[in-house]
Amino acid sequence: MADSPSSWLRHSWDSLWLNLRLSPVKYIIEHEMMLPKLRGVQLRQYAEEDFEACRLLHDNENRQFPKESILHHIYFLRNRPETNLVAELNGKIIGCASYLLIDPNYSVLVSEWVHRDYRRMGVGRLLLFGWFAQMPLISGDTSLQVFPTKQTWNYYLQYDFKKSSIPWKDPAGKQHEFAALGINSHIIKAAQRYLRLAKVPFPDLSHLPPLRPYLADGPTPKETAKVEDSSVPAYEH
Repeated sequence: MADSPSSWLRHSWDSLWLNLRLSPVKYIIEHEMMLPKLRGVQLRQYAEEDFEACRLLHDNENRQFPKESILHHIYFLRNRPETNLVAELNGKIIGCASYLLIDPNYSVLVSEWVHRDYRRMGVGRLLLFGWFAQMPLISGDTSLQVFPTKQTWNYYLQYDFKKSSIPWKDPAGKQHEFAALGINSHIIKAAQRYLRLAKVPFPDLSHLPPLRPYLADGPTPKETAKVEDSSVPAYEH
């Protein structure tokens, strides 16, 4: 249903207010910190009882992603629940995002799903900046990586992620490129401020330890070091 003139005017005014509060902008990605069309969304940490709702979000996307990706999705819901975010509206889960903090300066977005009835309303944007907001504040840059499918490339490119020429393999053995973005403490704080100004509650998971607790300028682990639980049916890249 189309927005009424009064609701459109209010959204425009609130968007202008938000942009003024977020000024001045230093980085391209900050231009994407826009007011979501959907009001009342909150981000929170995934809980065990959210499993079925998050699994169904994947099922709704079965035309875009390999069938084997459900194993990947389920693994992280069950084995890494602490770094899963859900987007909730009036008690209903309308989005879910899983990420891993590999090192204090390196994180990977495992998956991001939005219910088909709530797309193009800013829910994916909230989940993405919710992920940014969980990064530890360190002196250098943090490298973020995503592994888009053909259908989702443009979505991530609009947030200034850059394509890499290094391929990765999905569970079916098909090769794809991945995309990366470097963010610093300014962007992390800006993401947190954006969510607060947009009145979107979000958890603080920045205290959770990384899988490998070292920094790029610290001790380098041996090349043979493995992330725990290497049996995960993860994508190779």
